[in-house]
Amino acid sequence: MDKLLAVGCGGFLGAIMRYGMIVWVPRVSVFQDCPIPLSTLLVNLLGCLIIGSLKGIADCLHVFNPTTNLFLFTGILGSFTTFSTFGFETWRLLDEGKIFEVLLYVSLSVFLGILLVWLGYSFCCRALQSP
Repeated sequence: MDKLLAVGCGGFLGAIMRYGMIVWVPRVSVFQDCPIPLSTLLVNLLGCLIIGSLKGIADCLHVFNPTTNLFLFTGILGSFTTFSTFGFETWRLLDEGKIFEVLLYVSLSVFLGILLVWLGYSFCCRALQSP
């Protein structure tokens, strides 16, 4: 029961944070004319950076127990980031014939996402291991 509660509470928080980003990003004037779904891209990239950083902290300091892992990784970050929305928005761009935007969106999402996980993980591990 503790595990379900950890995932549920984390999921609630992550979903609220994602909703906040989806509402906030389009209000920033610099992002208003973006040809790709910027809110989802930023949420997913931020989630990649956070998960890499938290995993680096977890691996280097051994501070998270299994319930904390479920709360943070499955709950908060699982509901904060969104693959289904990414898939839907990519399909919508394809349906509209926006091939360049699809290639840009998918490339940025995948390659920057992997890079941010690695950067977050590497930075936290190095920062925590230095004397």
